[in-house]
Amino acid sequence: MGIATGITEASLGLLMLFNNRKIDFYHQRNALREVWQGHAVSSNFPPFVWYYLNYTDPNQDVQSVRRQIIDKWKNFGQVSEREIEGGHTAIPIYFGDGGKYTTEQLVNRADMYDQLESHITLMKQDLKALSLALERL
Repeated sequence: MGIATGITEASLGLLMLFNNRKIDFYHQRNALREVWQGHAVSSNFPPFVWYYLNYTDPNQDVQSVRRQIIDKWKNFGQVSEREIEGGHTAIPIYFGDGGKYTTEQLVNRADMYDQLESHITLMKQDLKALSLALERL
């Protein structure tokens, strides 16, 4: 019984590892698209969050948080403008209305959302710290 269970677990693990199946996933509301394109107004983010993501200090040579996020996506290889299978890039699928995703692309998309969420959480922590500092005054 133990050997049969072990073989079954190993088989399922290998099937998940070599899964090349594509899944149709379409998304009309796409926050990643707005971060990538960087329009003046966002329909997915509240105005103060969008301002935070796009703000650049004119006195310092520091990129906006939105630009930093995009650079991280490129540096980590999550978004590449080079060609992938079929001569297409992954940019339209991540930042468009969706399409056929591989398992790896869906995991990558979730990771991109996690990174965006992390930056917004940091903003929230900074606002809480500011609030506490103002209360002490």
